[in-house]
Amino acid sequence: FVRQRNMPALIESIDSVLRGTPPLFVRVVGIGRAGTTSLLLLERTPELQNLHEKLMDAIAPLEEPPGTIAAFFADGEPARPSDVEWVAQYRSQASYHHFWPHITLGVGGPKEPPKEPMELFDFAASRVALCHLGRFCTCRAVLHEWNLLPARESALPDDL
Repeated sequence: FVRQRNMPALIESIDSVLRGTPPLFVRVVGIGRAGTTSLLLLERTPELQNLHEKLMDAIAPLEEPPGTIAAFFADGEPARPSDVEWVAQYRSQASYHHFWPHITLGVGGPKEPPKEPMELFDFAASRVALCHLGRFCTCRAVLHEWNLLPARESALPDDL
């Protein structure tokens, strides 16, 4: 949890980590579930793990004691106590060596298992967003976003 008054410092801390970071090549390795939530499972590459750890280190000084449901974005659906607990325990339960990269698809899943296995795919992740979380710890409002830019090519020929 980070207090609203500390958002400019949080954005600057994240910016200092992301400045110069090229897009990440991400591989989807399967479909998973966490409770009632469906997920795309991502390969935990050294680049993704390193970025995760740098971000966790950068934001640590701005974290506050556990918040309440009031800290979450409520658009008619208030956060649940388990949402508060997830955020409060994220650093100790789901970060660093516990980091489990995934893309949340949503609550629920298909009524029947797919008849054919999912075709795995890769993509370049070139956007990072800081979100105000809501119910089910889903992004309900983008507070700030960054575009990861490819490393600039040298303007000098290789033979100079």
